[in-house]
Amino acid sequence: MLAGLVNFLAKYYKADYTPILLFRKYIFSLIHRLTFFSLVSIILHMSKRYHWDSTYEIALALKARFPDETLENVSLEMLYEWVIGLPEFKDDLELVNDGILLAIFQEWYEELD
Repeated sequence: MLAGLVNFLAKYYKADYTPILLFRKYIFSLIHRLTFFSLVSIILHMSKRYHWDSTYEIALALKARFPDETLENVSLEMLYEWVIGLPEFKDDLELVNDGILLAIFQEWYEELD
């Protein structure tokens, strides 16, 4: 299989390279592509935006932002203010209802246990 790959690369590049040089060029090209796509995925992950339907991600962000908060003292109004105060939150504020806030609360509660 490796010999077939080397022959294909030799025909593709139309050059008289030795198999070692062709293989090395192929490997470096592959590593370059993988590194590029890894960086793109990291950048996309860093620019994550939360919406009302991403209750689990919001709960994790709230848990990280308020690690010492006891959930017995958290009201739905407080939870709403904290969610819209997250820098990653980008959704219409009018779309929220008590069910969504309770789902976020439940996800946060389950993460604490």
